[in-house]
Amino acid sequence: MNYLNMFGHKMAGSGYSEITIEANLTTSGCLKGVLNGKSYNKSLWCLKVVSEALERLLLVAYTQRDNSTNDHDSANADVLDALIKLLDEENLMAAMDDPSINQYLEEYMTFQDKVRNGETGKTAQFWMSFPDHVRCVFMLLYAVKINDFPLYHKCMGNMANLFC
Repeated sequence: MNYLNMFGHKMAGSGYSEITIEANLTTSGCLKGVLNGKSYNKSLWCLKVVSEALERLLLVAYTQRDNSTNDHDSANADVLDALIKLLDEENLMAAMDDPSINQYLEEYMTFQDKVRNGETGKTAQFWMSFPDHVRCVFMLLYAVKINDFPLYHKCMGNMANLFC
């Protein structure tokens, strides 16, 4: 698929290929297939794993911002940790009904927007575009699987800058 090939072109020289090799996601022999999308399953796996790692690094950067931690930050971290460990509808509803969690998530989304706008540097801005594009790719695949043309159309429109 062309969008996987475009990821390879966009990320050329950025260190993405080194990340996949160092993380043992791929070998140097199949790296070309991963970057150009010919090795479809491995390409998607690498996108998922690297995107998840970047999201986790961003969350760590958010929690360590200004070298300060608030009491509500640690309380929110405990609630979110419990939610991650035991993901069920009850814990999710409890977390979503908590106003401090909602505030925490809004602040985190604001922090993500600051990174996207380059307030934390050009490198972070570049790498922030990676999970955004990956999310769009997986939404596109989901739209195809469930035959949701409006979602497919929206995703294709959002991916236009990947092909520039």
